[in-house]
Amino acid sequence: HIDGTIALGIDIYVAGPVHHPHELADQDARAARINQQGRVPVAFASAAGNAGGEFPEGAGNSCVWDQGGSVLARATAEAGEVAVATFAV
Repeated sequence: HIDGTIALGIDIYVAGPVHHPHELADQDARAARINQQGRVPVAFASAAGNAGGEFPEGAGNSCVWDQGGSVLARATAEAGEVAVATFAV
């Protein structure tokens, strides 16, 4: 999936993952892999609070990384928090 998406010539990779709080390191590692593979910014709108089903508590920590892998913005694990970053075009 990632290879095919990057091959499209994307400008940014955006996803809405759902992870358990103890999986936050996995979420960040996933973003790092995508960033390194595509050299594109990555934005995760990560579910926080009750995400339903087997996720009574989502990891939250929505985050935006620039193309070099630096964190530009990170929300907390609280539901309703947002991470906002601006990119120059």
